[in-house]
Amino acid sequence: ILFLSGLKAISVDIYEGAKVDGVSAWQNLIYITLPNLRGTFSLVGIWGIIQAIKVYDQVVVMTNGGPGTATSVLYLYAWKNAFTFFNMGTGEAIAFFTAALAIVVSILFNLVFKQEKGWNLLSTRKKYYHIFVFTIGAIASFVILSPIIWIIFTSFKNVKEIYSIPLTIWPQKFVWTNYLAVIKGLPEFPIYFFNTVKV
Repeated sequence: ILFLSGLKAISVDIYEGAKVDGVSAWQNLIYITLPNLRGTFSLVGIWGIIQAIKVYDQVVVMTNGGPGTATSVLYLYAWKNAFTFFNMGTGEAIAFFTAALAIVVSILFNLVFKQEKGWNLLSTRKKYYHIFVFTIGAIASFVILSPIIWIIFTSFKNVKEIYSIPLTIWPQKFVWTNYLAVIKGLPEFPIYFFNTVKV
């Protein structure tokens, strides 16, 4: 559906002009259709990568990570650490690593399909509109991302501080034990990571 809407967004005049110039169907595809679908490729690619990295429910419903750890993925690993073994900090460190992986892959994918238009073509009025939209988007992003901010700060807390009452957002002392447990002490982590990449 997204590619169909991207194809419909390409002006017919471009194809008619190319036909007048004697462009073949192959050249039409290479020089007109694919470059104009760059934004659609970027959107579909980033969305697909993020959905593949954060797969959880299909694995839990169909195999629960089995047989053995053949279909265990990072989100299942984070959930098991947080809610089965009660290692909240380690589970949140794994979740943060997974989110960071999705962000890095999305940025790389976006750089590959980067648009060539710049701000210098916009009028002053449009620039102020874009600044306003960006500000509203930044505020909305902060509200939406506040659980992720909570996860990041909690992943730097020790176990006693995680379960202390009253809850605090900022850790009293930043500790790396949860991340060290993910990287060094947990032999299953590479299995879950490679299963996530496979999926």
